[in-house]
Amino acid sequence: MTHENGAEIWFLGLEDNDRIDKILGKEFCTVYCNEASELSWDSTQTALTRLAQNVPGLRNRFICDCNPPSKSHWLYKLFIKKQHPTTNLPVHNPENYASMRLNPTDNKANLHKDYFTNVLASFTGLFRKRFVEGEFTDDNEFALWKRSTMIDPYRVAAVPGDLERIVIGVDPGTTNKENSDATGIVAAGVKTIAGQDHFYVIGDRTLQASVNEWAATVVNYYQELNANYVIAEMNQGGDLVEYALRNSTNSALARNMPITKVHAKKSKLLRAEPVSQLYEQGRVHHVGELVALEDEMCDFTGELNQESPNRLDALVYAVLALMERPAEVVQSSYNW
Repeated sequence: MTHENGAEIWFLGLEDNDRIDKILGKEFCTVYCNEASELSWDSTQTALTRLAQNVPGLRNRFICDCNPPSKSHWLYKLFIKKQHPTTNLPVHNPENYASMRLNPTDNKANLHKDYFTNVLASFTGLFRKRFVEGEFTDDNEFALWKRSTMIDPYRVAAVPGDLERIVIGVDPGTTNKENSDATGIVAAGVKTIAGQDHFYVIGDRTLQASVNEWAATVVNYYQELNANYVIAEMNQGGDLVEYALRNSTNSALARNMPITKVHAKKSKLLRAEPVSQLYEQGRVHHVGELVALEDEMCDFTGELNQESPNRLDALVYAVLALMERPAEVVQSSYNW
């Protein structure tokens, strides 16, 4: 977009390497990042290298907004604690880093009243703190995962090029109503390092959508990653889940895609514990920031009254499959 005075506004993305590369070679006097909680520090640093345009009378600025994630996120470290996100050392010129909180109630005049009574009023726990109160959150001390000791130290910037297997874990939602569960869709891969399997959580495509929409998302993600197979829970919907996956895109790829079925017998806590132990051993690595998934993980205690952790279930299915299934064996189902 070009204004009459020659000023230009560019709309760019930072969510994957191809889009990040497109901003190189350009210079800006202002960089504004929308929903910065979804951006990794690495991609944000790339954007900051472009904050070099010299415009007389203008001060170069980096501005961002977010729904506050946890206190381990780079946003909290940089703007609240005024520390460098990776070294944790004090930033230079801390007076240049400022923040403000603008909650939904501050914008009440421009939002529908039902948003407050029907949506925000139903939020509890971390969701309420983040989306209603605008607070950066602490991890649940009783949760099975801790960001600071089990996720952050082992995070990596990119997917290794020599993964031995990649799977897509799916925890399907079978209805598409306002309060329906989302469909968890998480990809993970494995490689052997010094005789031990290490697991890489590649991405999270979880969404609340119709059966056809989420099934098409799974198939497209399977193709994008050149994955080995899909592992999907069949407790709800049974064979209908497999039917949806095979017929969602009307393609030979979908019809022939290897699908391993999970029949969940154990509690979510018992299924999750062996995966949590791998994190404690430093053998699971998140590729970049997976904020929504990590929020679920670091709030999961296994209590019966907790909301269904769809992203976490998909992650657990993917990692368990990589743990237990040899590459050369084709197994049609698991009872976990």
